[in-house]
Amino acid sequence: MNKVFQVNIGGMVFSVDDLAYDKLKNYMDSLRSHFNKTEGKEEIISDIESRIGEILKERMRPSREVVNMEDVDYIVSAMGNPEDFSGAEEEANAGANTNGNSSSGRQQEYSNPGAQSGGRRLFRDPDNKRLGGVCSGLSMYFGISDPIWLRLAFAIGFFTFGSGFLLYIILWLVIPKARTIADKMEMRGEDVNIHNIKKNFSDGVDDFKEGVRNFTNSPYAKKVERGSDRFFSFMEEFFYTVGTVFIKILSWLMVVVGIFLLILLILTSFGITHSFSDLPGLVSIGDHNSIAEIGFGLLLGIPLLAIIIKGIKMIFNLKMRTHILNMMLLFIWIIALAITVYSGSVFIENFSHKSTVNREFTIPNEPQVGG
Repeated sequence: MNKVFQVNIGGMVFSVDDLAYDKLKNYMDSLRSHFNKTEGKEEIISDIESRIGEILKERMRPSREVVNMEDVDYIVSAMGNPEDFSGAEEEANAGANTNGNSSSGRQQEYSNPGAQSGGRRLFRDPDNKRLGGVCSGLSMYFGISDPIWLRLAFAIGFFTFGSGFLLYIILWLVIPKARTIADKMEMRGEDVNIHNIKKNFSDGVDDFKEGVRNFTNSPYAKKVERGSDRFFSFMEEFFYTVGTVFIKILSWLMVVVGIFLLILLILTSFGITHSFSDLPGLVSIGDHNSIAEIGFGLLLGIPLLAIIIKGIKMIFNLKMRTHILNMMLLFIWIIALAITVYSGSVFIENFSHKSTVNREFTIPNEPQVGG
């Protein structure tokens, strides 16, 4: 009795017996080792696993539930061994260097005698699409060299009671999109084996790099680069100017408001003096509770003075060092805070007072009954 393993292959779960599992695992390990130093190896292995999953899904009939050695042998025969393709690459490269013609070598290089090509499959082509890739995919499937003829047919059908538009939408919804490299190979009718998957991926990477290189060297790209440089230079200068103006306005506002509040504090100090003198029990040290008044004035005045100094430095871009002055003002402000807190506590304590009220009542004698 063989053990059965649950294996996820290409997003599909299969039950595989232990012998088939060992061979399939060794095969996948050899593929990973073969593509270990290849650019985009993860995507290549993912496409190979997806193709293996599709093959197993096709071979699993309703009466079969477990993948066996026969299925794994078929996969190896269809996909090919990495060692076989490595030898084919060397022979093809040697033939290309000797004869100067690589087309025959490539034809031998990408064919696999064990593979059974199922012909083309119908997909939407995402690489050569104009809208949804329907016409390009249909031209691939029917072997039409240029999809422009199908596009013209759908355009003519659009003006025939809208039938062309309706048919295009239906095909767009029904025909699947060629998402993976294996899907695109089946769309073109190519044998889906490990070497062709690698070749198509490498060709796609090369085409992308070439497209990026051509765009970078094109006059349009130069214009875009110059335009973007001018735009970002303008935005940098604009925000710098706006920031500078904002800082200047804020600086003047700090100075003006600070001076106004400081003058207001000085002018109202006389009113504070008289109001303090009328409060009972406040710190009675000197005339008019001067210690409490000075402490309260410094508590409010020192922050205003610091704001005025900071605003003046920002307006005239002064770099003078004011560490000693800041420390002195902070020390004085802490003393003023202590005086204010102490004076407030004394005020609260003395503002409340206790009193005793004594009242005497005379109770008259009640008359005696029957007397």
